[in-house]
Amino acid sequence: MPPPDITAEEQRRETPVTPESIFTGIEIFPRAGEVIEAASAEAHQYWNTPGRRRYVGNLNPFLTKHSYELADWFIKHKVGKGAINDFFKRKLGREDTSFSSTYGLRQKVCQLYEELGENSWEFRTVEFQPGVKTEFWYRDPMLVIQYLLRQRLYAKDMAYAPYKDYNESGERVYGELHTADWWWETQ
Repeated sequence: MPPPDITAEEQRRETPVTPESIFTGIEIFPRAGEVIEAASAEAHQYWNTPGRRRYVGNLNPFLTKHSYELADWFIKHKVGKGAINDFFKRKLGREDTSFSSTYGLRQKVCQLYEELGENSWEFRTVEFQPGVKTEFWYRDPMLVIQYLLRQRLYAKDMAYAPYKDYNESGERVYGELHTADWWWETQ
């Protein structure tokens, strides 16, 4: 934090702006991507367990692109259980489809989320008021966070390090949390 006798204008003039940041409009945090600590032994063991499912592309556990697209269509269009089963009973599906019923489709969808499958739910009862119990289901928040951070589709929207954004005039621009001073100073 600057001493109180320095004005915002003086501070802005003193803030080093590199040629790269003027050209691109971004000043990247100098230690971005630096390893803070080695992965825990548990994490290493988890990722290197023999037989652990390795996802192949975006299709696994579906065997073909057609199977993936059919499942995607059924889900997006909210096709009912009876209609999906009828679709397969009438032999409207191709032979290379990796599921042949609503049950099979559900099994494939559950396999997409190995750590977040049906068995990942926990059940608890809590008493907020004497004599009034509330039941609820939840998942381990760390598992959910780890799952979200691994999603390739979110990669372009993830920020792992702070940066300072500047407009064409060289003035600081604030947008997202990772462009603010707090993250830069906390990092």
